Amino acid sequence: MSSVSRASSVAPDGAALDVLVEGPEVMALTDADLRRLFPDSTLTGVRLDRLRHWPRVVARLDHGAVGMATYTQVDGETRIPDFALDIPSEKRVDGPGLERRVLYA
Repeated sequence: MSSVSRASSVAPDGAALDVLVEGPEVMALTDADLRRLFPDSTLTGVRLDRLRHWPRVVARLDHGAVGMATYTQVDGETRIPDFALDIPSEKRVDGPGLERRVLYA
């Protein structure tokens, strides 16, 4: 059984933003998504392990991943060691509105 929760919204420009909370048994992100969200040397082995095995929140815009965060709960506190945001330039035409939507999701 997969553990996924979903929330969706549509922006005035018609862009569909889906936010999914995925359990460790669900891996909807490709290696290409991970390399784009965590470029260069930021995609270490330890981080890659967390990205693949920890619960995570994934934001998709028109079916492409634009943000993600891993999280864990320790002593009643939520910790988010990995966070990435990559909004395509063609979707940034209205200023920071879309970035805010992803961050607040």
